[in-house]
Amino acid sequence: MTSLSKKIRGKQKLRLSSLKIRMIGSSHFQNNV
Repeated sequence: MTSLSKKIRGKQKLRLSSLKIRMIGSSHFQNNV
């Protein structure tokens, strides 16, 4: 595996985690309101 593919993979993982956090955060916000 090349370092380039590793970088791309890391970016995708970061995006997925940030997306999850955003979804969870929005759901919490709605529950509070």
